[in-house]
Amino acid sequence: PSGHFLRFLELPELVRGWIRAFFEILIKYRSRFRVPRLQALLVELSKRIREVQGLLRDGAASCVLMVAIPTELSFEETRDLNARAGALGSPPRLGVLNHVVRAANGCPACGTRAATSSAFWGRFRETFCEVPFLALEEQAEYPVGEERLASIGQRLFGS
Repeated sequence: PSGHFLRFLELPELVRGWIRAFFEILIKYRSRFRVPRLQALLVELSKRIREVQGLLRDGAASCVLMVAIPTELSFEETRDLNARAGALGSPPRLGVLNHVVRAANGCPACGTRAATSSAFWGRFRETFCEVPFLALEEQAEYPVGEERLASIGQRLFGS
């Protein structure tokens, strides 16, 4: 998902580059092609794309929220996401470490997962010290439906 999200952040600039290239072709061959409506449409599209870019970079209008799990692969993907999103002008402002196991309750496998969760919690907080990270304990059931999601929101953000 993080790779697709980064492509989404890159898309406006990519499309604006295509529009610029298309305009260069239209200018080069203006004696053969007279398409004023198309040119006006492309100008309008370019303006709207610039507006979308502004919204994505405006911290008051949007927020990149990183969601990770306590595994090495997720940690590395989150590090890449943080760097690339920041370079694209949309630095993440919040993170959630999901599927955290806190207590072993006498279960050896749970104890191992709790130790792993604790170690990754420390790594995430240390590595992403500029981004507040919240921990969400592993749920017994998948959070399907508005009520379950509201309950998770309550746990993470309070009132």
